[in-house]
Amino acid sequence: MSDSDAEPPKKKEQPKKNKAKHSEPCDGIPSAGELLMSLKEVSHFPADLAEPLELLKVAILSHKLGGWKSLPAEQVCRSLDALKMLTVAED
Repeated sequence: MSDSDAEPPKKKEQPKKNKAKHSEPCDGIPSAGELLMSLKEVSHFPADLAEPLELLKVAILSHKLGGWKSLPAEQVCRSLDALKMLTVAED
């Protein structure tokens, strides 16, 4: 058999990517369910913190489920980051 009749070398098969959702994405952010479980401790906070945090959680979930149509998620994240910094800022 001549070289022209030989089969071309087979390409190395790439593993198929699993498109199933994982509980933890590659960037290390836990799933929404895992985060909601960790927010249960908020109920033990003083009422002046627990109530607004619960309302904020519900509002975030509502906007998330709605596809962030009235404002981008990044804007909410920036505001939450500012609150986080306020929590640990020096007086």
